[in-house]
Amino acid sequence: MYVPWRWIQARHVTGAQVDASKSSSGLVPRIYLEKLKPLCRGSALYEYKPENENCVSMRLGQKLDVYMTQGKWMLVKLDVFNGKPGGLGYVPGNYVDVFDSGKEILRPSTFKEPPREYCYLCEKSIRHNSYFQCTQCRLPNGDPYYICRDCAYRRKALFVHQTVKGDSHLFSRGTLWGGQWTCDQCLQPTDGSASFTCLVCPELTCDVFDLCQLCYNDPKVPRHEHRMAQVSAEGKLLATQASSIPTIQSNYEVYICDGCRRDIPSYVLDCKICPNPRYNLCMECAEFDRATFFHDRWTCGVPHEFQVIHRHNQSKTLPKQRAT
Repeated sequence: MYVPWRWIQARHVTGAQVDASKSSSGLVPRIYLEKLKPLCRGSALYEYKPENENCVSMRLGQKLDVYMTQGKWMLVKLDVFNGKPGGLGYVPGNYVDVFDSGKEILRPSTFKEPPREYCYLCEKSIRHNSYFQCTQCRLPNGDPYYICRDCAYRRKALFVHQTVKGDSHLFSRGTLWGGQWTCDQCLQPTDGSASFTCLVCPELTCDVFDLCQLCYNDPKVPRHEHRMAQVSAEGKLLATQASSIPTIQSNYEVYICDGCRRDIPSYVLDCKICPNPRYNLCMECAEFDRATFFHDRWTCGVPHEFQVIHRHNQSKTLPKQRAT
């Protein structure tokens, strides 16, 4: 599950004069950190507009103090800029250039466009959402292959990608910008250590269920009702979606892909919103043709959700009768 970054693990911050033992999760309000000594100085490489209340607006070239780093994020306190006071909050770490031994290493010749971090399918920013990244694929322009939470769960995008590309295309998961993963049993953070997550619960309830290594192996902790997938310390899901995703079994239906107009032999993406005749897609059309995957853009405009149908009996020929 998520913990918003307006709360923070006190033991992860050097010099935090707070009693974290009074909280079972060790979390304290981030306002307690304002008077701490910063780790280093830095300067903004890019202009940044906050995506949520835990982030802070930053102008190009604005000086700042860095208090901590966590993954791709930095907790900073900005200096006064053009007569406007700065603030305390989180900014992307790749937007900040730190000073080396007290000397600024910010050079105008090194300015470049910030990385585009958006979902490959819906093309929406992933800064306001959790996301998944394929560990094998890159886009033609070199950007990472990101899938946002909504496309992963509502459109079964991870299942489609792994079915077409193969089981070696495992995904790593990223937290909400300004959040972290925690164990649902002991409420301790699981970032940076091996853990386990349920791949079924998000499909059914849109809720993520995680367990740390200790709670997963503890016989006193009640066993989860679904099979859980292991997550590496780097956040990689060490299981495919096909191993856990709920599917509807079908033996006799004929499914024609609305993209290529061919019979779908095995796995079918079936739209749960469109009335009869249903809107169905094969795995290849869903993977390589975003227009057909996002058919709701040209219908009612309501986000449509897909379900996976597994056709067991692909051959419908009758058995030959023995000659008399």
